[in-house]
Amino acid sequence: MRILLAPDKFRGSMSALEVCESLAAGIRSKIPNAEFISFPLADGGEGMSEILTYHASGHRVKVYARDPLGRRIEAAYGVSSDGATAFIEMAEASGLHRLSQHERDVMKTTSVGTGDLILHAIESGVRKVLLGIGGSATNDGAAGAAYALGYRFYNAEGEPFLPVGGDLVSVARIDSTQVHPALRETEFIALCDVDNPFYGPNGAAFVYGPQKGATPRQVEHLDAGLRQLAVRFLSDLGSDVTDMPGAGGGGGFGGGAVAFFRAVLRPGVDVVFEQTNFKGQLRAADVVITGEGKIDHQTLSGKVVAGVARLAKGYGKLLIGVAGVNELSSPELEDLHLKAVFSITDAAGTNDPFRDAGIIMKRIGAERIAPLLAELA
Repeated sequence: MRILLAPDKFRGSMSALEVCESLAAGIRSKIPNAEFISFPLADGGEGMSEILTYHASGHRVKVYARDPLGRRIEAAYGVSSDGATAFIEMAEASGLHRLSQHERDVMKTTSVGTGDLILHAIESGVRKVLLGIGGSATNDGAAGAAYALGYRFYNAEGEPFLPVGGDLVSVARIDSTQVHPALRETEFIALCDVDNPFYGPNGAAFVYGPQKGATPRQVEHLDAGLRQLAVRFLSDLGSDVTDMPGAGGGGGFGGGAVAFFRAVLRPGVDVVFEQTNFKGQLRAADVVITGEGKIDHQTLSGKVVAGVARLAKGYGKLLIGVAGVNELSSPELEDLHLKAVFSITDAAGTNDPFRDAGIIMKRIGAERIAPLLAELA
């Protein structure tokens, strides 16, 4: 029996590779002759860079960059084994996790650190960048990242400044004459798993601003800033992101990546599948086990589990799910082509199940999944 293990990370408790290892150990204890293919996955959010670097047999590059408040930090990105492609996560330098709870002020945060990573990559010879835009602490429409790469912003008085979310409304002109020359020679693909527009009721500020600490009044101000930035994109850069699905991802970084870097926005999980030849592994498998930290209604909108389910159904493969927490009903799981889902919270029987997540996942493999496989064999 050939079992393809293809989970996302369980945020805060297990990496995707650790999920694979625990499941394999548990199942193997009951089915010794099973063959396992560990294939950790990610979408466009946190973990994307590490996963794609792993599958590209590449290496991680550590550099100094700026965090969402402009402080100097050490951050990393991945490079493919041939040195041609970089895998960069916005969350690495510009992520919400870089800030303590009391520091979360989306009016003041900047994506300049993501620009620092891009700058280092293109100056190292990279000419293709896969850019994950999930998990950000910002709402600056990628203005900070663009600034790090040579774009300059001016207010109505002609004074230059580095825009943050709260003062995008002051951007009266964008100048591209000092942009790094390698930027125009580099292909950008932005991995985006939301379809929110750049601004408006369903845009970056209104939907994601509150998660980053914005008050209702600040949300309106941030949205006005993105509207102003969109005007400058069209007037100064010839790029119209107004009605572009996904432009609101990453606090407007999706739209900014299109305008500043000529990026193409694509669903993250689809790009990961292509980069890793996931379909080839799926075709050769008898059983597929996928999972993520929480299987819920967000799963249905393009996360790893939904992507794997779509392909597994197309190839007629038996699909089993694992999760930290499962919040979907049986009919919803059936719609996802999942034969069964086993969660840590259901299997734990402890007050703090995620403290022993690896042990519990191994037990799920041995006591829940192995008997099911034996029954179906």
